Amino acid sequence: MAQIDNADRIHNRIPAENETDMTLLNANKVMAILDKIVNGSYRQKDKIWTTATRPSPSDPIPVEVGEKGWNTTINGPESYTGSVYGWQVHNGAWTDENRPPTTNLCPGSRGYNITRDTNEYWSGAEWRAS
Repeated sequence: MAQIDNADRIHNRIPAENETDMTLLNANKVMAILDKIVNGSYRQKDKIWTTATRPSPSDPIPVEVGEKGWNTTINGPESYTGSVYGWQVHNGAWTDENRPPTTNLCPGSRGYNITRDTNEYWSGAEWRAS
């Protein structure tokens, strides 16, 4: 299990009782949260959207390069590349009817087509079996 060295810790408001004391009572709130993230006690939750409601650069709070989320239309994660392609799909699962739209789709986007029972990827021109 990863641990944060004492030299790198934010100093506790109340001194620790011993070297292994990492209780919430003795730790600064920020440090307690960071300890749990580093030690794997907290989970991450991605933003959730559909293909129709995914964020865009023209939103009041614009999408940023590297932003990722879970697309419920394609049942998989995707990230915004900021390039001419826009979105890259990382291992979704779809049917022929709800494949990701190819406008602004990054070549190499991939997933599993349930209708065709095959893995496929977007070549930049067409969906291909992989």
